[in-house]
Amino acid sequence: MLPIGIALLLVSASAASPAPGSPLPGVAPPVATPAKLDDALQREQLGHADAMIRKGQQRQAIDQYLDPVIARYEAAYGHEKRTILAARSTAETMLYLVTAAGEQHDAMVIGPEWGDALYMKGFALIDLGDRAGARLVFEKAIALSPQNARYRSELGNIYQLERAWPQALATFQAAISAAAVSPEAVRMTELTRAMRGAGFALTELGRLDESEALYRKCVTLDPADKMAQAELLYIAGLRARGGKPVPTG
Repeated sequence: MLPIGIALLLVSASAASPAPGSPLPGVAPPVATPAKLDDALQREQLGHADAMIRKGQQRQAIDQYLDPVIARYEAAYGHEKRTILAARSTAETMLYLVTAAGEQHDAMVIGPEWGDALYMKGFALIDLGDRAGARLVFEKAIALSPQNARYRSELGNIYQLERAWPQALATFQAAISAAAVSPEAVRMTELTRAMRGAGFALTELGRLDESEALYRKCVTLDPADKMAQAELLYIAGLRARGGKPVPTG
């Protein structure tokens, strides 16, 4: 991928508009999907799935809506020779296309529906207790959208639940970088989420100075960030006890 400075330039050069009816925070597809697949219809299906998940009907949401949407995209693009990438914004689209050109391979960028279906399925699988299945689904979503901070943070959360701190840290750090091309409406939320995740992993690894610095950045960006404030108090307590995290299991 391109250096973060170039990504930031791309963000400042372009903006995206909201996607009416989208069940997840994001923006409208930056490019039109071929006529063989109706993105608007898929967004509608994701909306139904979102409603079911909110009601605690995760399995039904997967079976009735999410898996069918995923299957439609796999059928539509399964034989495509170009690399298929999914983006939420014009900046993210430009980043993928410029990167592909630099690596001298063909790429096609579509809207976010396929990746969001995978993301929602992973979220539902976590609720169903299938952490391994959720990890695989989030990895597929990231393969489609390598610069999607939300997807990367959810994968980081799984590593965090598994207490795999080096993997969690690397994943959240990648999410911090990816937030440079998050849609403007959710960029700050996704950035601070990734920073808190990285900070938590750093704390567990005993790297308190780095962890504290990240949490302070969170509070600088969002003075109302109660979670970051709580973690700063926790770090202060750790230092008072000798700097070692309290075992949690």
